[in-house]
Amino acid sequence: MSAPLVIGIGNPLRGDDAFGPRVAEGLAARGLAAVSHQGDGLGLIHLWEGRSPVHLVDAARSNEQPGRLWRLELGPEALPAELTGATSHLVGVAEAVELARALDRLPEQLVVHAVAARAFGFGEAMTPAVEGMVDVLVQALAAELGGR
Repeated sequence: MSAPLVIGIGNPLRGDDAFGPRVAEGLAARGLAAVSHQGDGLGLIHLWEGRSPVHLVDAARSNEQPGRLWRLELGPEALPAELTGATSHLVGVAEAVELARALDRLPEQLVVHAVAARAFGFGEAMTPAVEGMVDVLVQALAAELGGR
Protein backbone atom coordinates (compact mmCIF):
# COMPACT_ATOMS: atom_id res chain seq x y z
CA MET A 1 0.00 0.00 0.00
CA SER A 2 1.27 3.46 -0.86
CA ALA A 3 1.16 6.60 1.26
CA PRO A 4 -2.21 7.85 2.51
CA LEU A 5 -3.69 11.13 1.34
CA VAL A 6 -6.56 13.26 2.61
CA ILE A 7 -8.26 15.56 0.11
CA GLY A 8 -10.44 18.32 1.54
CA ILE A 9 -12.92 19.36 -1.13
CA GLY A 10 -14.59 22.75 -1.12
CA ASN A 11 -14.33 26.51 -1.23
CA PRO A 12 -13.31 28.24 2.01
CA LEU A 13 -15.32 31.33 1.03
CA ARG A 14 -18.67 29.52 0.79
CA GLY A 15 -19.91 28.78 4.31
CA ASP A 16 -20.11 25.07 5.07
CA ASP A 17 -18.23 24.30 1.86
CA ALA A 18 -15.10 25.28 3.83
CA PHE A 19 -15.40 22.03 5.82
CA GLY A 20 -13.14 19.94 3.58
CA PRO A 21 -10.35 22.53 3.27
CA ARG A 22 -10.46 23.24 7.03
CA VAL A 23 -10.07 19.52 7.82
CA ALA A 24 -7.17 19.29 5.33
CA GLU A 25 -5.47 22.30 6.94
CA GLY A 26 -5.83 20.77 10.40
CA LEU A 27 -4.31 17.49 9.25
CA ALA A 28 -1.46 19.17 7.35
CA ALA A 29 -0.63 21.12 10.53
CA ARG A 30 -0.21 17.71 12.21
CA GLY A 31 2.26 16.58 9.57
CA LEU A 32 -0.11 14.42 7.54
CA ALA A 33 -0.42 14.40 3.76
CA ALA A 34 -3.54 16.50 3.22
CA VAL A 35 -4.46 18.90 0.44
CA SER A 36 -7.38 21.16 -0.38
CA HIS A 37 -9.12 20.86 -3.71
CA GLN A 38 -11.49 23.61 -4.86
CA GLY A 39 -12.07 22.42 -8.40
CA ASP A 40 -14.55 19.90 -9.64
CA GLY A 41 -14.34 16.16 -9.15
CA LEU A 42 -12.39 15.39 -12.31
CA GLY A 43 -9.20 16.74 -10.75
CA LEU A 44 -9.54 14.25 -7.91
CA ILE A 45 -8.55 11.36 -10.15
CA HIS A 46 -5.16 13.00 -10.77
CA LEU A 47 -4.66 13.93 -7.12
CA TRP A 48 -5.15 10.40 -5.80
CA GLU A 49 -3.08 8.70 -8.51
CA GLY A 50 -0.78 6.16 -6.82
CA ARG A 51 -2.08 6.89 -3.30
CA SER A 52 -3.92 4.65 -0.86
CA PRO A 53 -5.77 4.95 1.35
CA VAL A 54 -7.39 8.13 0.10
CA HIS A 55 -9.84 10.00 2.34
CA LEU A 56 -12.14 12.51 0.64
CA VAL A 57 -13.71 15.13 2.92
CA ASP A 58 -16.62 17.22 1.65
CA ALA A 59 -19.76 19.06 2.72
CA ALA A 60 -22.97 17.59 1.32
CA ARG A 61 -26.23 19.42 0.73
CA SER A 62 -28.64 17.50 2.89
CA ASN A 63 -31.96 17.58 4.67
CA GLU A 64 -30.23 15.89 7.61
CA GLN A 65 -29.35 17.91 10.69
CA PRO A 66 -26.25 20.02 9.87
CA GLY A 67 -23.14 18.46 11.34
CA ARG A 68 -24.11 14.83 10.79
CA LEU A 69 -21.05 12.93 9.56
CA TRP A 70 -21.02 10.02 7.16
CA ARG A 71 -18.04 7.71 6.71
CA LEU A 72 -18.32 5.52 3.64
CA GLU A 73 -15.66 3.03 2.67
CA LEU A 74 -16.07 2.62 -1.03
CA GLY A 75 -16.84 -0.86 -2.20
CA PRO A 76 -18.08 -2.23 -5.49
CA GLU A 77 -21.42 -0.40 -5.18
CA ALA A 78 -22.06 3.24 -6.07
CA LEU A 79 -22.14 5.94 -3.41
CA PRO A 80 -25.50 6.29 -1.62
CA ALA A 81 -28.17 8.46 -3.21
CA GLU A 82 -28.03 11.05 -0.42
CA LEU A 83 -24.47 11.89 -1.48
CA THR A 84 -25.09 11.85 -5.23
CA GLY A 85 -25.68 15.29 -6.66
CA ALA A 86 -25.19 16.76 -3.19
CA THR A 87 -22.36 19.01 -4.24
CA SER A 88 -21.76 22.57 -5.29
CA HIS A 89 -19.21 21.43 -7.89
CA LEU A 90 -19.85 20.88 -11.61
CA VAL A 91 -18.66 17.27 -11.36
CA GLY A 92 -18.97 16.13 -7.77
CA VAL A 93 -17.36 13.44 -5.68
CA ALA A 94 -19.89 10.75 -6.59
CA GLU A 95 -19.53 11.42 -10.31
CA ALA A 96 -15.72 11.46 -10.10
CA VAL A 97 -15.72 8.18 -8.16
CA GLU A 98 -17.94 6.49 -10.72
CA LEU A 99 -15.85 7.83 -13.61
CA ALA A 100 -12.66 6.59 -11.93
CA ARG A 101 -14.33 3.22 -11.35
CA ALA A 102 -15.20 2.98 -15.06
CA LEU A 103 -11.62 3.93 -15.99
CA ASP A 104 -10.14 1.52 -13.40
CA ARG A 105 -8.42 4.44 -11.65
CA LEU A 106 -9.82 4.18 -8.13
CA PRO A 107 -7.39 3.97 -5.21
CA GLU A 108 -7.15 0.55 -3.54
CA GLN A 109 -8.91 2.03 -0.52
CA LEU A 110 -11.17 5.08 -0.81
CA VAL A 111 -13.07 6.53 2.13
CA VAL A 112 -15.54 9.41 1.82
CA HIS A 113 -16.25 11.60 4.84
CA ALA A 114 -19.21 13.91 4.28
CA VAL A 115 -20.88 16.34 6.64
CA ALA A 116 -24.51 17.36 6.30
CA ALA A 117 -24.48 21.05 5.43
CA ARG A 118 -26.80 23.86 4.37
CA ALA A 119 -24.84 27.15 4.12
CA PHE A 120 -23.12 27.47 0.72
CA GLY A 121 -23.43 31.18 -0.10
CA PHE A 122 -20.36 33.28 -0.80
CA GLY A 123 -19.26 35.06 2.35
CA GLU A 124 -21.59 33.03 4.57
CA ALA A 125 -20.27 31.76 7.88
CA MET A 126 -20.07 28.04 8.52
CA THR A 127 -23.06 26.56 10.32
CA PRO A 128 -21.94 26.15 13.98
CA ALA A 129 -22.71 22.42 13.96
CA VAL A 130 -20.63 21.92 10.80
CA GLU A 131 -17.78 24.04 12.14
CA GLY A 132 -17.82 21.99 15.34
CA MET A 133 -17.22 18.81 13.36
CA VAL A 134 -13.95 20.07 11.83
CA ASP A 135 -11.88 19.28 14.94
CA VAL A 136 -13.80 16.05 15.54
CA LEU A 137 -12.85 14.73 12.11
CA VAL A 138 -9.29 16.10 12.27
CA GLN A 139 -8.71 14.23 15.53
CA ALA A 140 -10.30 11.02 14.24
CA LEU A 141 -8.31 11.01 11.00
CA ALA A 142 -5.06 11.96 12.75
CA ALA A 143 -5.51 9.01 15.11
CA GLU A 144 -6.31 6.67 12.23
CA LEU A 145 -3.46 7.84 10.01
CA GLY A 146 -0.83 8.20 12.75
CA GLY A 147 -0.53 11.96 12.92
CA ARG A 148 0.45 13.93 15.99
